[in-house]
Amino acid sequence: MMILPQVFANSLVVLFVMIGLLTATPVQQTVPPPVLISPAEGAVMDNGCRDQSDSIDWDFDWEDVWGATLYHIKVWHNPEKPVVDDANLTISEYKDVSRKSYIIEANRKGWCWTVRARVQRKWGEWSEVRCFEVEPVDTDCP
Repeated sequence: MMILPQVFANSLVVLFVMIGLLTATPVQQTVPPPVLISPAEGAVMDNGCRDQSDSIDWDFDWEDVWGATLYHIKVWHNPEKPVVDDANLTISEYKDVSRKSYIIEANRKGWCWTVRARVQRKWGEWSEVRCFEVEPVDTDCP
């Protein structure tokens, strides 16, 4: 009759383990950085025209992060003064059109961008940083 107490004891151990699993604090998941799609590293992006007949038109795209409710993109020539710093994007793309402007020759190279995702009120790590340059002013003017 020693079997019954041992079976009861084993059942209690299983029960306590199950209760522990059900009440344990959930493991905090890390938010993966978005995978950048375009522009590619070293791409040449649009520039405007001196006579303001054409605007600067830039498109940025990245893969969706599962569960993300917001994305944050930064685009800069000087990292301390980003020209785009938008943390309210609900889709995995960004279009920037700067009307009546152009980028001077001295500032054409050294532009970079990065993105991060927000899942369950937690911002994840920034994606890789990709850099690009801008075509010469007046390249595609009418």
